[in-house]
Amino acid sequence: MANLLFAAFGKRLSTKSLIWFVGAAALALAACATAGWLGFGIEVDKRGVLGGGPSWETFGAGVLRVGFSFFAGVLIYRFYESMRLPPASLGSSVAAFAVVTGVLALGFSANFELPATLFSVIVIFPLAIMICARFDPPKGVLTNTMRTLGLLSYGMYVLQGVTFYAVEVCARHFGIQSVLIGLFAMPVVAAIAYAATVFVDLPVRRWMKQAL
Repeated sequence: MANLLFAAFGKRLSTKSLIWFVGAAALALAACATAGWLGFGIEVDKRGVLGGGPSWETFGAGVLRVGFSFFAGVLIYRFYESMRLPPASLGSSVAAFAVVTGVLALGFSANFELPATLFSVIVIFPLAIMICARFDPPKGVLTNTMRTLGLLSYGMYVLQGVTFYAVEVCARHFGIQSVLIGLFAMPVVAAIAYAATVFVDLPVRRWMKQAL
């Protein structure tokens, strides 16, 4: 739905209008998550304080989450494409990556979880993405590694849920119960994402560009 809306109206949406839209979506996200509107708060145990979207009961929360995150990504890309962002150093990129990793790994106490999560999603994560997107790695192993991870990222995002579930079902079928199942699933997800990207996604995109 977000892609269809962007295809229909994206080119006519000025950067200034996009800034206002993303800002309004951020405020709506904070207000609804705090008040428990649109299905926020129903799936806290499963998906965290900003969870919601996969079920009809929480569909409104999903629409608002996508409304903010998708168009915030479009806005970041516009800044990136127009070169309005200064180049980032290796130190600032590593620092941004470390902050995001720390936020995801450590979590927050129950009393501060909602405001801290909102601040992370609305402020910290977009800033980290902007900083890391402007980092130009030196040619060599690091560049090749980052390009490969970038190539895999969308496929992993799309396919990780169903792939982890398939591995879990297979493990249960063979009576295996271990934390190692998760570690085994990670390279499986990467391999499937690579195959889907190289043999399906990229050729289809090329075909669609030529057809359109």
